[in-house]
Amino acid sequence: MIEPNSSNRWDVDTESTDGDENKKRGNWSNQFDFILSCLGYAVGLGNLWRFPFLCFKNGGAVFLIPYAICLLLIGMPIFVLELYLGQFSSSGPLTVWRFSPMFTGVGIGMMVASSLVGIYYNIVMAWALYYLFASFTSKLPWQDCGDWSSDTCITKLPDISGCNTTLQEVAYPNGTCYNANGTLLGVYNDTLLKQYNITRSSAAEEYFFNTVLQVGSGLETFSDLTGISWQLSLCLLLAWIIDFFCLFRSVKSSGKVVYFTAIFPYVVLIILLIRGALLSGSLNGVEWYIAKADLSKLRTPEVWLDAITQIFFSLSASFGGLHALSSYNKFHNNCLRDAIIVSLGNCLTSFFAGFVVFSYVGYMAELQGVDIDEVAKGGPSLAFVIWPSAVATIPVSPLWSILLFFMLITLGLDSQFTLLETIFTGLLDAYPKIRKHKVWVHLAVCLVLFGLGLPMCTKGGLYLLDYVDSAINGWPMVILGLTELIAVAWVYGAYPRYKVIFLRAIEDMKVMLGDSLLLKITAPWWTLCWILIAPVLLGVVTVVSWILYKPNPSYFGEVLQWLVRFAIVGPIIIYPVLYGIYCLIVRPKDKTFIRPQRDWGPSLVKHRRLVTYDPNFVTDPYHEEMGLTTRNGKETPSGNVNVGYVY
Repeated sequence: MIEPNSSNRWDVDTESTDGDENKKRGNWSNQFDFILSCLGYAVGLGNLWRFPFLCFKNGGAVFLIPYAICLLLIGMPIFVLELYLGQFSSSGPLTVWRFSPMFTGVGIGMMVASSLVGIYYNIVMAWALYYLFASFTSKLPWQDCGDWSSDTCITKLPDISGCNTTLQEVAYPNGTCYNANGTLLGVYNDTLLKQYNITRSSAAEEYFFNTVLQVGSGLETFSDLTGISWQLSLCLLLAWIIDFFCLFRSVKSSGKVVYFTAIFPYVVLIILLIRGALLSGSLNGVEWYIAKADLSKLRTPEVWLDAITQIFFSLSASFGGLHALSSYNKFHNNCLRDAIIVSLGNCLTSFFAGFVVFSYVGYMAELQGVDIDEVAKGGPSLAFVIWPSAVATIPVSPLWSILLFFMLITLGLDSQFTLLETIFTGLLDAYPKIRKHKVWVHLAVCLVLFGLGLPMCTKGGLYLLDYVDSAINGWPMVILGLTELIAVAWVYGAYPRYKVIFLRAIEDMKVMLGDSLLLKITAPWWTLCWILIAPVLLGVVTVVSWILYKPNPSYFGEVLQWLVRFAIVGPIIIYPVLYGIYCLIVRPKDKTFIRPQRDWGPSLVKHRRLVTYDPNFVTDPYHEEMGLTTRNGKETPSGNVNVGYVY
């Protein structure tokens, strides 16, 4: 069981001379490090290839309506809540639940989700590294079809007027023409070609699937996870090496790297937007993205489900990363201001990225002579098929390709830093004795996750990645968020004061932020959202998701996805059962199964003394001689079992 170890926590006010409030745990070097890290964590690859596609799919600009509503009612309140919890207690996703230990399973689920996302996020970074290295050439390899492509590659299927029978060329009913040696010459009837379900594919598409991924026919058994690509595996290893050295000194090192990795993508996006706007057909793509409004979409539940799941995915809520990042803040940092800045900045970035994406989608549609909806695709195909196809057709294409994939790498690094920091912080907080060996802990975690990611470098790797991604980014994360809200708003909850109910979380924020005008203005809104609006909406979303659930057509994929969902949600039920049994057997008089433990709250005693709203709060739980001093003057001799607040 995960329990606090008072002897290994902070027994005195250990403010260091280098500016850190807590020299054992450390703090951010400055506040801008934290804001950029949060922004980099929230702004990831999904902002480029998921949000614009959802707008296109769900009625264009109309999708912004449910997205903005979900941001205000669900996304931003949870974002604020998680930053408050981490900063107030200086705790990561495993130990932040000392306010009610029975919910520690939520933290375990968050760490499992972050680990799984970290595994496949680095796979995507490996793809980008592969393309980056391949771009250092005078001619991009996917610019034309090559020996690696099939007969249906576009540049191998020229349009011809017909077959010449005098040259013994044979015309087939499906619209293709072969010579006497059986070599495909071209297409004389594109309508017949489509009728016979023979589709032409671009060079970039075949390069991605045939050369980079070497994709197989499917994933039905573990035997399909064979044929590992050594090139992709080496790129994956390099990605993990980069992660390790960037996180070598935890937030002290990653906080400096994000100055480049968080800002550089915006520079490249602006450059790409300017270049894309100069391409013919780009305005058609932008029009499809933003001007094609379909108000009828608002009546479909799928649109609202997409909006809510995108809010979780985009803000990285309920993954534990926000707890981890904010736990390194100084106690009086204005986390409320930071939460609003980052959440709004993230959503504006998603909206802006849509203009960049669809300017190139419109260009490719005009270039290929097809409708935009035939080109617009979400997911990896956007970043690794559509954009490579586009940059391959413009002058100095290798330079544009290098910029594109270097931007994708930096976008992935930002998010990956926090996903890994979530794991590191959770482990080091739960087991403080290993903190002095944290470099080895970092190395061990990176090696384990690298090994777990190798199956995604096989012929069935793309299917495996898709199964895991689909299982995570759905109702499991919604349930984690719902349980977190219940834990804070209803279990940690409220207390009576002057015959009025005040939320403990708001009072805790007042301790940190002091006389904050922003908190005074927004506190009623956060209280209403945490207690009522967000839990009700998330509960409805969960039920609707189950009703609309469609099983995976692959039995293997369906089983795998349920295993992933259980690994994330299962600890919410399993942990309190096991911990409850442990308390009944080992500590039958322990009252902290639901109530706050004695060391819940600020890590430093000088900050604990500021908690004056509750007379039962333990202000000095670490002093070995004087005992546990509370606001109402009660004392409990040191050495007793945890008794939570002294009532």
